[in-house]
Amino acid sequence: MKKLHLFMFLIFFACNGDDLKLIQISGDSVLKINNDISSSVNIFFDNQFIGDINSEESKIWDAPSGNHTIKATNLGSEAYNESFNFVEGDTIELTLYVSIKSGMVEQIVLKDKN
Repeated sequence: MKKLHLFMFLIFFACNGDDLKLIQISGDSVLKINNDISSSVNIFFDNQFIGDINSEESKIWDAPSGNHTIKATNLGSEAYNESFNFVEGDTIELTLYVSIKSGMVEQIVLKDKN
């Protein structure tokens, strides 16, 4: 029975990643995300998949001005999800890492710049 559960778990996660459809964003402001997590993260802009970032790497996107939601997910951690006001000519830079919440649950959070 344990082998069946493990097999079903692996199939679920193998199929789950195939559902992502990459979209392109563009605009007059910039989004830069640094990944300080030991695994890759999937990045969403207004709930649309815009790409993934490997461990210890960064990516930059041109983004439209206005209020937009950024979401970062990876296998085994609770997602990071926050809204930002993108302003023409400005850059929003985020550095992601994993924090342990109560109950030993990992959560993707922003690294404090201080």
